[in-house]
Amino acid sequence: MYILSQLPISMPEKEYSNYYQLLYKAYELTKEKDTQVTIKDVPKGFSDPSLLNYYGLRQLNGQEIVRSMLQAEESGFEAIAGACYFDTGIKTVSNILSIPVIGPAMAAMNIASMIGENFAVITTESLWIPELEHFTLFSEYGGKALRCKPIRALHMSMGEIVEDLLIGQYEKILEDFYSLSNEAIAQGADVIIAGCGLISPIFTVKEINQIDGVPIIDPMVAALKLAEFMVHLKESNMAIKSKRGRFANPPLEIQNKGFEWI
Repeated sequence: MYILSQLPISMPEKEYSNYYQLLYKAYELTKEKDTQVTIKDVPKGFSDPSLLNYYGLRQLNGQEIVRSMLQAEESGFEAIAGACYFDTGIKTVSNILSIPVIGPAMAAMNIASMIGENFAVITTESLWIPELEHFTLFSEYGGKALRCKPIRALHMSMGEIVEDLLIGQYEKILEDFYSLSNEAIAQGADVIIAGCGLISPIFTVKEINQIDGVPIIDPMVAALKLAEFMVHLKESNMAIKSKRGRFANPPLEIQNKGFEWI
């Protein structure tokens, strides 16, 4: 099957080659044998990840993510696995396309809720915490989030994280992550979600799947595996989306009229 992995910003592979290699390797280690994954950035999106720190700017960039994902079905992809823990544009695109569109945050929280009672999320930027807390606590999985500080951010700056990723040096990132995870575990977390696509593939590639018996979830892999599962459901002639209620699919003629405005 053909699956699109949608990055959230402009990240040309030539400049971010080490990161692409890391994410592709994580997919290669976990995907089904016949699955082909294509990682795609957002060419007209932000190139500076720090711009995602602000809600309004993040929503503007989200429009470009949506435009990118809307091309997937016509391009022959059978599913989309998002590669940003904000799940930006996932519900929007899922409403319009007929293929499965899976957000890594929702996939990771779903799994965390099945395998534990209290999950905590370790992300990469402290300014993301308020939005991720709101997103988490008001989701259907909010009841399983750790009551005390469910979202925590690495102490490293985004610049330091990106710099280490680009040279393939992960020791400081892992040390920071372990420190925060141990604090969360001491406060009752029994599942840890690596809540940023920049760092989560490190754990899959290095085969680090737990800390003292507490599972670590890589949301990028969670999204990929759920996307594969949904494709199989569709192949089995099972309905994969409701056509009623809040997210009812617009008729084709209405979709086409709407596309004229974007």
